Parts: sequence; C-alpha cells; structure tokens
Amino acid sequence: MAAISRKAVSPDDRKNRNLAEVEIDLMWQGLKSMLGSSLSLVMRWRTYGRMLYLLIGLPLGLFYAVFIFGAIVLGVGLSPIGIGVLLLIGLAMGSWILLAIDRELAVMLIGVELDPLITPRADGLVATARVYFLHPGTWKSLAYLVLRFPLGVITFAIVFVAIGIASTLTAAPITLLLTDLDLGFWKVDETWESFILAPFGPPAGIIALFIIDRVALAYTRVINAAISS
Repeated sequence: MAAISRKAVSPDDRKNRNLAEVEIDLMWQGLKSMLGSSLSLVMRWRTYGRMLYLLIGLPLGLFYAVFIFGAIVLGVGLSPIGIGVLLLIGLAMGSWILLAIDRELAVMLIGVELDPLITPRADGLVATARVYFLHPGTWKSLAYLVLRFPLGVITFAIVFVAIGIASTLTAAPITLLLTDLDLGFWKVDETWESFILAPFGPPAGIIALFIIDRVALAYTRVINAAISS
C-alpha cells in the first residue's frame, strides 16, 4: 500500500493564511457594522425628526422673512408718529423670542444640545430698548432669521430630491403602470427594466437618510453661530 505523502506547510504560507483570515474577519465585521448602522438609521425616530426639521425650515423661514421685513417697513414708516419706534423695539425683542423658539425646535427634533440663549436684561423701557438695539446678538438673530428662508429652500430641496429619487427607484414597477420613467440618461418603458431599478431603491433610501441626517447636524452649527454672543 503506497504511503500518502503530505506537503509540508511552510511558515510563510501559514503566515499568509493567517493574514487572509484576519482580513476576511475585518471585512465581515465592517459589513456587520455598516448593516447595523444602516438599520439603526432607518429604525430610529430621530432620523425622521431631523427630516421634519429640514422640511419645516421653508415655511418657518418664509414666516420669519415676512415678519421681519413687514415690521421694518411699518416701523420706519410710522416712526414720525412714535408708533414705529415701538414696532422696531418689538422687532428687536421679538427676534430673540423667534430665535429661542427655533432653538427649541432644533433641540427637540434634531436631538442635540445647543448653546444656551442668554437674553439681554435692563430696567425700564428706554434702557431695555437701548440694550436690545446695541446688543450684537440682536443683529445676529435678525440675520439668522432672514437667512432661514433661503436655507430652508435649500434643505427642503435636499430632502425632496433625496427621498424622491429613492422613492422613484423603489416604486419603479408601480410607477411604470401609470407613466413612463425618464431618468435623463435612461428612459424606462419596459416592465423588466423597472424591476432592474427597484432593488436600487432601498440602498438609495438609506443614502438619502444619511445625507439628511448629516445636513441636519451641520445645520446646528449655523444655529450655534447665531446664538453665541
């Protein structure tokens, strides 16, 4: 009976095999971590709170802009009879109130800790008006509230486009029953083509949620810049 010979494993081969096993283990751990992070992003309510905050930026910004410019126009126009001065004082004080409301919305929906908003204080109407008008925080508050509208347009567009793309891909087979799909680089008019697109929808949705999450967190820096005196 012939003896079965075994090829000896050299130390280099054993080392390379161990390195390959380590690399595979690291890749597997990374994949599990990525999947866990993706599921966490989809399942947690905070993600959708941040999305809501970005969406309401448009109507809130429009309200702030109308309020501020309207108060300025009325305040300047009615200044000769004294009422305008009171309106301008009210605008200065109101900017702090609106900023405080916006800050609380960010804390509640985005879920982060922001710098405290410390309002100026003084005794008497004249002293209060002077403190508010001379305080740099008043002008930073007004600037932030005015910028809230164009920033709201941008954040609304980001959410709308990101979610819209993911939804279009996911629902491609259903959408094709109602109308043709034109992606610009690809006009989908066959059923089998729509089923090719559909699997890309969920990953696109996760990417969209990640972008929305990052944009909301980045927006908190803008709020902190307005709050800091």
